[in-house]
Amino acid sequence: MPAGAPAGRRHPARHARGQGHVRPAQHLRHRARVRGPGRAAQRARRRDRDLPGHLIHPYLEPPVPHALAHRGGALLAGNEQVENTLEAFRRAVELGYAYVETDVHVSADGVVYAFHDLSLSRMTGDEAAIETLTGDQVDAVVMGGRAPIPRLSAVLEALPATRFNIDVKSDAAVEPTLDVIARAGAQ
Repeated sequence: MPAGAPAGRRHPARHARGQGHVRPAQHLRHRARVRGPGRAAQRARRRDRDLPGHLIHPYLEPPVPHALAHRGGALLAGNEQVENTLEAFRRAVELGYAYVETDVHVSADGVVYAFHDLSLSRMTGDEAAIETLTGDQVDAVVMGGRAPIPRLSAVLEALPATRFNIDVKSDAAVEPTLDVIARAGAQ
């Protein structure tokens, strides 16, 4: 290595082409420490503080980041086998989650349900898909031996102050979901 060259290992491909050196890995570790999660959160707070209020949608009001209870807090204690149910959503809210993620499917007769999977098999043992059942048939299904699959309208009515991130699982569910949201005034 020539005198005065920067410290570090030579990159074989670059060295063969005469393109210099690679910075030592220690430098990169230091940079990662400086720019870790704390710095990202500081930048986000500074960004949010400096943005005009009309650029931030009320759903995403500061402070950020926001914790979401995924599938209504599927991994929270007590929510096993009852993910995406009113029981799970209420438990997540009681624990302090202001944001709850849920998934929706639509029944054969157009009723929107909070449910993740395409078929009922993982949660109930039934191989049917919500889209092949009527609303009355889905209403009769129980998860974990204790919780019915909730209609999205019932969820929004029961938890009006909760902010939902709704994952629409099929094209057929888009319009009915938008209708439920509009009727609930949950926009």
